[in-house]
Amino acid sequence: MPGGAGLAATNWGAKIAPKDGSVIIATYHVLLLDPLFGDPAAEYFPPDLEWVGSIAKQQSVCMTWFKSKIKTVEDAERHDVTVSSTGTSGATYTIPMVLNSILHTKFKVIAGYQTAEARLAVERGEVDGMCGMSWSTLKAASPDWVSQHKMNLLVQTGNSRQEDLPQVPLLSDFVQDASDKKVLSLISAPDDMGRPFFMPPGTDKTLVQIVRRAFDETVMDPEFLADAKKHMLEIAPISGEQLHTMLVDAYQTPSQLVERAKALMK
Repeated sequence: MPGGAGLAATNWGAKIAPKDGSVIIATYHVLLLDPLFGDPAAEYFPPDLEWVGSIAKQQSVCMTWFKSKIKTVEDAERHDVTVSSTGTSGATYTIPMVLNSILHTKFKVIAGYQTAEARLAVERGEVDGMCGMSWSTLKAASPDWVSQHKMNLLVQTGNSRQEDLPQVPLLSDFVQDASDKKVLSLISAPDDMGRPFFMPPGTDKTLVQIVRRAFDETVMDPEFLADAKKHMLEIAPISGEQLHTMLVDAYQTPSQLVERAKALMK
């Protein structure tokens, strides 16, 4: 269902979709806090949706090409760093803006690329790198970047380090102020929720539980996992119950911290 980078489908799933157990919506993690941030186009309230589960986290990284002189966050604080982006609303725009606001880095976002072109711009040397790109997507889309060590990984988002990036610092590692840490935790919450699925609110709870358990069994199935590995797709599942708890916690964030998060992402 095209429209609004998943917004149309999510609104439909929350307001119009049949509640008979026949509908499961794959939404985008970046949409999960839009109602909290006051987006009038978001006609859904995530804690009320019936969450099935998530395939994996979708934490982002900031990277530069291996030939770049920018190899650490400290380098990015001292030198301008050009990064490619598809626009001015997604993570490849908001994450560098957050880093600039909190860490006083010097990311310069060059927007207007298509997704594949944004990666090609890095390879061609048009920009120094990308910031806010999903690590799991990057591994699947540009596996040679990983296998041939073509990246300097500066920082990763999220509230805990990814299993295969134990040496890459979290954004929160650079922040001492307790309030800023809470704001970063809120900004990172959608990344921790990853690739989520939900059923319409009001769906019979028994049906929701059947689908949740089916999801849980699928993401542990050996054949499914083998197929995912073959395609370099990351599987690190989150249950529907866990997703619901994470969203309830996020939507209980004090309003002053929500406003601070909104300001940082502009």
